[in-house]
Amino acid sequence: MTVTDNPRTRAERVGGHASPIFSSPEMVGDAIMILDITLIVFACLIAHVAYEVSVLNSQFVLIRMSGVGFFAALVFAGVYRAMSGYTFDRLIEINTQIGRLAVSWASAVLVLIAIAFVLKISATYSRGWLISWFGVAAIMLLIGRTVAVRTIVNLIRNERLSRHVAIVGVGPLSMRLSEHLKAHHDSTGIKVIGFFDDRAKRRDDHPGEQPFMGTIDDLVMYARHNRLDEIFIALPWSADERIIKLERALSSLPCDIRLVPDLVGIRYINRPVSRIGGMVFMDLNQKPIREWWLMAKVVQDYILASIALIVTAPLMGLIALAIKLDSPGPVFFQQRRRGYNENVIPVLKFRTMTVTEDDEKTVNQAKKNDSRITRVGHILRQTSLDELPQLFNVLQGNMSIVGPRPHPLALDEEFSKAIEQYQVRHRVKPGITGWAQVNGYRGETDTLGKLQGRIECDIYYIQNWSFWLDWKIMALTLVKGFVHKNAY
Repeated sequence: MTVTDNPRTRAERVGGHASPIFSSPEMVGDAIMILDITLIVFACLIAHVAYEVSVLNSQFVLIRMSGVGFFAALVFAGVYRAMSGYTFDRLIEINTQIGRLAVSWASAVLVLIAIAFVLKISATYSRGWLISWFGVAAIMLLIGRTVAVRTIVNLIRNERLSRHVAIVGVGPLSMRLSEHLKAHHDSTGIKVIGFFDDRAKRRDDHPGEQPFMGTIDDLVMYARHNRLDEIFIALPWSADERIIKLERALSSLPCDIRLVPDLVGIRYINRPVSRIGGMVFMDLNQKPIREWWLMAKVVQDYILASIALIVTAPLMGLIALAIKLDSPGPVFFQQRRRGYNENVIPVLKFRTMTVTEDDEKTVNQAKKNDSRITRVGHILRQTSLDELPQLFNVLQGNMSIVGPRPHPLALDEEFSKAIEQYQVRHRVKPGITGWAQVNGYRGETDTLGKLQGRIECDIYYIQNWSFWLDWKIMALTLVKGFVHKNAY
């Protein structure tokens, strides 16, 4: 049955008439932002009453404290929005928001401190109140976000926060689009009400579980009498004349009309776009760390490497002496590895073996109970202290503090043949520590599964790089990254 048989009855059965609480994902993000601002202002007043009024017997100042809280809340919201924290897909997962919440709130407090210092008004506000406010607001933001996420998920499942979508076109592209939207329903709230196509031969050839509902005229009629939030045109981009006619025919409808990427473009549906010379280009591959961020990361590396060398200099001296006393041979071991843009770099380490292998074609990875490992070398490898000399590599500019670990030339060649996306890790500087290392992928890669896990971690780091992620990795390295059962 098509819409033309009985459009109103058919529409009610397929699409329903329930009105959504919010009409767009943007409204959900704005509602969460308002909630955040309210919680921060409220936390400011709570801290003021709990500490300054109750403990210090200060006068309750509603207007001034509300103003301070509101200003900090605006800074927080601006930083959080700049980090894309209020986008619908980011809001749906609490685990992806904790870091952004922490960075945004810390940034807001630091801005307040800086302004108070410049204006010389820091004496007006007590440190106890500021610390109390920081803690109370952090807890309230986390609780508020947890409740909000659960509410959003429940509203989506109950179809109270869903978007009704019609798909124009029937074919392989429609099938793939329908499957994709169904798989991501819990994170998008999109519900496909059915397919429309002018070609009569498609009436009994519709894809998926959603019904074929008629022609474009039927779609217009459906949209006039039923709730329809968006229309997706799923036609090959080569059918440009047909797409233009559809755009004109649907232009009067009060809903969003979107052109779906064709079968090639849908593979890159999550890729960003760029506008150059008045044209829109889909970005298939971008530099993972760009312009000012790249410069800032380099500065961070130089500063941290310099500090680390000063702090660890006595320890490195003791390690050098122990190596000399333990076994004959040099203190340092230099091995060629592939770094940024596949350039060969000399990676410096403390010598931990009786051999210093640096072959381009073959290399024997260290194994458990390896007879080549010296007594001192065993301790150094288990604690990763043999990597300390790579701080000099960082100062030379061919390594970073955090990044994918570089592999010897022979292993690099072997791994690149085994893993399709292996070469992606060469798009950034290699690091002394990395996301793979703090997630347990250290030591010998004697199975394809271990290698795959390490590369997936490296790719995750490259695609999600941020200063927050760098500092998180460094913190985890200090906590659990030095000693691991696979380090031998």
